Amino acid sequence: MNEGTSLHAEVTKLGFINDVYVGNSLLNLYAATGNMALCGEMPLRDIVSWTVVISGFNEAGSFDDALIAFERMRSEGIMPNQVTAMNALAACAGFGSLDIGVWIHEHVKRSA
Repeated sequence: MNEGTSLHAEVTKLGFINDVYVGNSLLNLYAATGNMALCGEMPLRDIVSWTVVISGFNEAGSFDDALIAFERMRSEGIMPNQVTAMNALAACAGFGSLDIGVWIHEHVKRSA
């Protein structure tokens, strides 16, 4: 992970941290190692960013954090796509949140 940390420092130093694609790549790198610290630092997030965050929390078994991230995503006006919905449903199953799971299912049905 030292290489990832060095890459993050270099990206920040060069001013690329505000690029959503670069941020998503770093976020994916951190999520793959179970380190979700970057998710709060990203100034710009898109549906890919949120999906990586939700998936990363699921992989770490932090289903409550995954659902909190899902709610934050929605509060920022970003609606889930099918991949995001699938990851959010997995968090619902892990956390035992039937109500949110039903809402996600209904949203996916309406969007299809």
